[in-house]
Amino acid sequence: MKVPIKKTNLRRYAAEMIGTFGIIFFWTGMTVIPASMGILGQSLLEYLFLGLAIFGLTLAVGRVSGAHFNPAVTFAFWVSRKIKTRQMLIYIGCQAIAVFLAVGLFGVFFPSLGKPETIEPGISLLKTLMFESVVTFLLVFVIMRVSRNGQVRGQRGALAAGAMYAAITYLTAPFHYPAGHCLRAAALAGFSSRLDEIWVYFTAAIIGSAVAAFASTMIDKIDSLKKKERTVAKQPPRSKL
Repeated sequence: MKVPIKKTNLRRYAAEMIGTFGIIFFWTGMTVIPASMGILGQSLLEYLFLGLAIFGLTLAVGRVSGAHFNPAVTFAFWVSRKIKTRQMLIYIGCQAIAVFLAVGLFGVFFPSLGKPETIEPGISLLKTLMFESVVTFLLVFVIMRVSRNGQVRGQRGALAAGAMYAAITYLTAPFHYPAGHCLRAAALAGFSSRLDEIWVYFTAAIIGSAVAAFASTMIDKIDSLKKKERTVAKQPPRSKL
């Protein structure tokens, strides 16, 4: 028996797909277009541009879909029981469609797609896995701390998400590999025929997001205990009869 999808859910999934497409479009374009024109190296302003784009997209659809835009974020919300399994699977499916559409669009017009964004030969896959896990952890942890009930929305959430994406992209740029988004990395690796790299990004996404979800949940529990202690301390002592 098929479970019907409500119109509100369709609106949510469409918003998630559009937002993810927008991020990957800007993110991929800022590296592929200059490379195709023979421009090597990128300025800090380009990374700030990416952060600004993510800020705008998060504000645009955050109140509709929650603005996950990244399977690592969605997986972390699922691990921390902020969203249900069905929603997690549909969200990741929508993100995958959006990513491959955006990357495929650049693949049609720019044959150099993927060439500037593969793991450098001098960097081992194990080192990449470790570094990518840390990057994913920091990204997802910050996003979870500014989210509410599995949603990233409002200026606070949009600013934090945009700043973190800009920071990790700037940090990993010298390594010449796509960090922070396993689906984008998989799409670029596919176009550059580096299929041996794909497992690194998905494994790092699972490890980093799971640890981030655990850390965020522990902080929430500690905060909850402290609030209870303060409430008990403020209560007047009971009078003895």
